[in-house]
Amino acid sequence: MPRIARFIGLLLLCAACTPAAPPVVIYVTATPEPVTLAPTEPPTELPTETAEATVTFRLLPTSTPGAPTAAPPSLTPSFTPEPSESPVPKGTAGKVAACRMTLAPNGFTTLYQNDKTLQAALGCPQSAVVAVDSVTLPFENGFMIWSFSLADQQRKVIYALFNNGTYLRTDDTWSSVADPADTGEVAPAGKKAPTRGFGKLWKLNAAVRGGLGWALTDEAATRAQIQRFERGELLYVASTDQIYIFTGGRWRVSGTKF
Repeated sequence: MPRIARFIGLLLLCAACTPAAPPVVIYVTATPEPVTLAPTEPPTELPTETAEATVTFRLLPTSTPGAPTAAPPSLTPSFTPEPSESPVPKGTAGKVAACRMTLAPNGFTTLYQNDKTLQAALGCPQSAVVAVDSVTLPFENGFMIWSFSLADQQRKVIYALFNNGTYLRTDDTWSSVADPADTGEVAPAGKKAPTRGFGKLWKLNAAVRGGLGWALTDEAATRAQIQRFERGELLYVASTDQIYIFTGGRWRVSGTKF
């Protein structure tokens, strides 16, 4: 027994003196489960070459202090009409303008002062009453009146009066040197073709010719009185003993004695 005990003790002593073996490291590698992705739309294929966009910037003109701004161009009419009178300003209907000119006692003054509507239509007088030579000519559908001047304005004028109440006033451009006295038109029986200034206007202006028709008699000379207003004229013709009122593109007569 003592020998066995001593043998066991030697074994234990040898075990204590023997170095311990190094620990064994075990590496564990985890294998993930496969993940299934949902299908997606294929990406849009970009072009291999992209054109380079060119942007042009237009510089605005610089303003010069004090330089005037150019007005926009206006349309050019095919003809330039000459109005017979100035348009009636808005808001003047029924109102009498405070006119500076003193009116002389005559038929024009009587007619003008007694008719407030006429005052508003004509406006203030622009000239005194002027005595002029005049010529008249009746037509199938109207009348023509020639005046040696437009009151204080040295312009020979012709009035074409139509039976529908409208009229046309135009300068008399007939010249005894450059224009023939006869239009060369052959009038039907009982009618006449106008001559000289009346004839030139009648032949060249289709509206006048169509509106008036043929002349009924020859021209007749007479005396007249004329006064110019802001928006028309008053014309007294001795041969008819009437005052002709021209305003707003229309005409009418008055029996007021001059």
